[in-house]
Amino acid sequence: PVGCFGTLVTDFAVAVIGSSSAIGYLIVVGDTLPEIKAWVVGHSNTIFDSREFWICAVLPIIVPLAYLRHIDSLRFASFCVIGCVVVIVAT
Repeated sequence: PVGCFGTLVTDFAVAVIGSSSAIGYLIVVGDTLPEIKAWVVGHSNTIFDSREFWICAVLPIIVPLAYLRHIDSLRFASFCVIGCVVVIVAT
C-alpha cells in the first residue's frame, strides 16, 4: 500500500524510463541509417543523407509500438531489431 503518491511516483518513473529509451532508439536510428544508406547507394547530398529525415521517417513505425497493450505483440519488432543490430555490427 503505497497510496496515491506512490502510484504517481511509479507512473512518472515509468514514463521517464519509456521516454528516455525511445529517445535512445531515435538517436541510434539517426546515427546509423544515413550511414547504411551511404554504404548501400553512396553519398548524394540529398535529404536522405540527413539525420532528421530518418528520425521523422521512423517515428510512424515506432510510435504505434509504444501503444501496444501486450508485450507479446512486440515479438516481431524484436526480431527486426535483432536483424538491424546484426547489420550495424557487420558494418
